[in-house]
Amino acid sequence: MTQLTTPLTGQNAILGRINQLVAIGILLSALVFVSTSSEANDASIKAETRVCPSDFNSVKIPDDGKFCQVFAADFPASMVLHIPQSPAAVIDYYSAEYPIVKEIKSRTLLQTADKNTTLIISEDGEGTQVDILVKSI
Repeated sequence: MTQLTTPLTGQNAILGRINQLVAIGILLSALVFVSTSSEANDASIKAETRVCPSDFNSVKIPDDGKFCQVFAADFPASMVLHIPQSPAAVIDYYSAEYPIVKEIKSRTLLQTADKNTTLIISEDGEGTQVDILVKSI
């Protein structure tokens, strides 16, 4: 393969190398900026996992509730949790207070009569996932 440019020598070689390093530095700075911006944006939409409270906006949480993730603490508020019981047991636990029950694609929807509070119950591994959505106080 033939070389199309004359090899740089002496001071020209040093200046050429400095230009390459500056270009690489600018590229790396841009990548760090994009990565940091992306992480900041991702952090703003990530759920916060915490110990489960005894209730979430008046929705009682069973004592064995685990892995609570609050997606929105302000209204409309939402939280997801895992309960190590069967979906049937969880439906029984909540159905007295949330009597409207609908089956939608292997999920059970319980909802208050005013449709302010919705619970979506679905099988999750060796237990049940409960999604809690509360529109307002």
